[in-house]
Amino acid sequence: MRDKRLIAQMQAGERGALDRVIEIYTPYISVIVHRILSPTLPHEEIEETVADVFITLWKNLDKLTGDTLKGWLAAVARTQAINRLRQAPPQHEELDGFGNILPDTLPPPDAQVIEQERAALLWDVINRLGSPDREIFLRYYYGQQTTSYIADALSMSETAVRSRLARGRKKLRDDLTERGGSLEELL
Repeated sequence: MRDKRLIAQMQAGERGALDRVIEIYTPYISVIVHRILSPTLPHEEIEETVADVFITLWKNLDKLTGDTLKGWLAAVARTQAINRLRQAPPQHEELDGFGNILPDTLPPPDAQVIEQERAALLWDVINRLGSPDREIFLRYYYGQQTTSYIADALSMSETAVRSRLARGRKKLRDDLTERGGSLEELL
């Protein structure tokens, strides 16, 4: 329902509608893009890819229908991140000041696979939090927003936000324990 209203507001040219979409979905989009690009590209590339998602949204407003803005943004984020990864220049060996080859900065492929599996597991567990806990968690840990900012954005008290974060961490820990892992291993 909220997405349908936001789509209509953006298509009507309402001032601030895109800003609200960016505020709401940046943490979510950042996680998707980070999962794809983080071991390979620098943080600046990740931020630029997130911005590209919202630029694509703006350019395609007239084609947007229905009420699935979140799903559409997720699909665009994955596509943008994969395209960015494909366009990245190949990694070259770096030389130290004496002409010696420095050790490769990327982890070995098996470590990358393990890291991707950990990220997928963590994302799966985060998705199980439900709304608004998932959004609070993503805003706080991935969007690096303060509890007071989150409270204002979601029309909650700061105490409620902190309480939901604590319950979310406990739920994550319990869920991971059931799966034979631990939160500390993933972070």
